[in-house]
Amino acid sequence: MKKKIVPFTSIKFFWAIGIVLCHIYTNFCDIFDFKWGAFLKNGGGFGVSSFFILSGFLMAVQHEGKYSKIRISNGIYFALNHIKKYYLLYILCNIPFVLAKIIKVIFWFDKEYFIQLIKSLVINGLLLQSVFPSFLTSINVSTWFLSCIMILYLFTPILLSINQVILNKKSPIILIILLVPIIWSMSCLSFDTYHTPIYRVFQYFLGILIYDLSKSTYEMKHKSMWCILALIGEVISYLIMGSYVPVSFIGTIATSVFIYIFSKAEDTRIYEAMSSNLLESAGKISVEIYLLHYPIVALGSIVFKIIFPINTLLTIIEMIFLFIVSLLAAYIYHNRLAIERKLFSIIKNENI
Repeated sequence: MKKKIVPFTSIKFFWAIGIVLCHIYTNFCDIFDFKWGAFLKNGGGFGVSSFFILSGFLMAVQHEGKYSKIRISNGIYFALNHIKKYYLLYILCNIPFVLAKIIKVIFWFDKEYFIQLIKSLVINGLLLQSVFPSFLTSINVSTWFLSCIMILYLFTPILLSINQVILNKKSPIILIILLVPIIWSMSCLSFDTYHTPIYRVFQYFLGILIYDLSKSTYEMKHKSMWCILALIGEVISYLIMGSYVPVSFIGTIATSVFIYIFSKAEDTRIYEAMSSNLLESAGKISVEIYLLHYPIVALGSIVFKIIFPINTLLTIIEMIFLFIVSLLAAYIYHNRLAIERKLFSIIKNENI
């Protein structure tokens, strides 16, 4: 199983990079005419959409056959078990934004603003901001992804149970159902629907269905060629898509095809290259990159705009600096501090 997951762990690093570049671009593009770098913003929508599809695929790989009956308790346990390892980092990433709002309350007290802040803290603390669109940007806008994925985790055992029924009947309906999320992904998106679990569940379930298809006995020929084409498709989709377009037809197809092809190409050199220790290690910090980069980029861009004059070359240097700091922060937190792993190890030893 580990071998099957590794190349997909690696690709998550590149999707995370795309998201970082998107937020760096959007935080600096107001300074000067930066049209030549507009493609950078494409990585945001493309990256998160790809993450949702891959998450469904990986959950199917790791938990195949474990959920034959639908139980609410299974969903709660499943969600808590998968979210707990990132919750502390989630809280840490929200602290700068919360402190800024508290300072505002202290110096410019407003009753309605104070009540709204309390509501925001409760909803964000419970990771429910993706369910309440009015609170999406109330604290840290980038954390909607973790909220959305937690909601999907709650329903994962149910989705896997439904999927198991389909598999047991060996029905061709799988191919028909596979078209549903693809067609749905062509729908016009607003800011609110883009961030909701109701929309993302289609991409998530699509990932589960891709795993079903990958288990077929069909032997793919010219695997290396198809792997190269799949990688090229990912790059082209990233370059030509706009902020919300990546979750439409072409972006969904590109990532789905990529996942399917690589799931059938374990004996190729490209697959082995994607499974290298370096890329695997990079992929393991993808979630840390996602959570840590936004406070660094958002707050860093504000500081730079205040301190330094508006200058094209200087701004590009600032963007590169924030990009490097984001990656270093993720690496240090995951590999050097490893707070969650140390904490869970202590708790486990105490329970023993």
